[in-house]
Amino acid sequence: MQCFGKEASEKTKSLLEGKYIRLEQDPIGDTIDKYGRLLRYVYVGDIFLNTELLKQGYAYAYLEFPFSKSSEFKQYENEARENKRGLWAPGACDTRTLFTKQLKKGMRNIAVSQLQAALAQDPEVYPEGIISGYFGKSTEQAVKRFQKKYGVEQTGTVGPKTIQKLNAIFKR
Repeated sequence: MQCFGKEASEKTKSLLEGKYIRLEQDPIGDTIDKYGRLLRYVYVGDIFLNTELLKQGYAYAYLEFPFSKSSEFKQYENEARENKRGLWAPGACDTRTLFTKQLKKGMRNIAVSQLQAALAQDPEVYPEGIISGYFGKSTEQAVKRFQKKYGVEQTGTVGPKTIQKLNAIFKR
């Protein structure tokens, strides 16, 4: 489970349990993810659950694939991050155990999301702040900027020396 996943799950349950919901398909986005799950916007009465979770810091804006509300989602994530809500609050995500795996361009997994979330805390290192779980060009560039800032050879990959530095920097 991702950082703050349990809290997000509990919050979602508290907002949905025993209530009627409305699901809405995005007009331009995918309808099913790679795991076979429906991709939908969720409404509980007048509450747009997806944005509510973003605003309160219970969710990331996954922007890897196009969808009609991507700008709105990114804005709400940025506001939660700037106001240190939810998973963006100091101490909310213990990063000491996040960095154990070597990562490189082309990978897609939870470890990449955790790396992106950590790097996004420094706008000079990762100004895009995209947390998609995909290690693409922007993540590679962010890793290189992190490596340069902290005196690690600039490879753009997360190897043992970068892992060591990440854990030292983000240790609480």
